[in-house]
Amino acid sequence: MTSEIKNIVQISTLDGAGGYKKEDLHNIEELLSKGKPTWVHIQFLDSRDNEVFSKLNISSDFLDKLTSVRDRPRIISEGNITFLSLRAINFNPGSDPDDIVFLRLYSEDNLIVTLRTQKVLAVQNIINSLDAGKGPRSIHELTLTILTNISEKISEVIYEADDRLNEIEEKIIGDFDIKLCFFYLLLPLSLCPLVLLQVF
Repeated sequence: MTSEIKNIVQISTLDGAGGYKKEDLHNIEELLSKGKPTWVHIQFLDSRDNEVFSKLNISSDFLDKLTSVRDRPRIISEGNITFLSLRAINFNPGSDPDDIVFLRLYSEDNLIVTLRTQKVLAVQNIINSLDAGKGPRSIHELTLTILTNISEKISEVIYEADDRLNEIEEKIIGDFDIKLCFFYLLLPLSLCPLVLLQVF
């Protein structure tokens, strides 16, 4: 049974074979004490004083980073702890891809906590792969997959924008060449040598 606390999107343990099991918040301390690879996925909280965080034993410093209203991208690594503040493309229905969604990630031993402002497609794809039994098998692999998925989604948008720019550039050059041809055709023959000297 999964927790019904509204801020929790999902709590799950990885089975090591590409699948997962949905868990309840009230069991999380037991799961962590047993070394179960646990993923806690949370909707952004406007306060650090929440039952979710009270059971995760995250230090005050990193708790501040997770719940900060500032969204500056950054990477922090301290011992066995990794903290990432990421930006991703907004692929939610009705949204403009120019809008940005934010994802924060905290990883420590067998625990990974991800905190989102809105639904992140790159993360949802991982949940879908776990549903199919083809997902990450460890916390380390889950972290890398999140980063890879976000990077690939950003690359798709960049490549698409680059293709559009190339099309616009080709159209502008093509239109310029046509106008230049008409310009020469309309010139009096006596002026053509003078114009050619100016161009070349």
